[in-house]
Amino acid sequence: AVKGLNSEVFTKAQLGGEWRIVHTL
Repeated sequence: AVKGLNSEVFTKAQLGGEWRIVHTL
């Protein structure tokens, strides 16, 4: 998981090569 600006956590899920974006408030 890569923590971006603010509190956005980008989780790379290798499910069909799709990216899941999880926003943690």
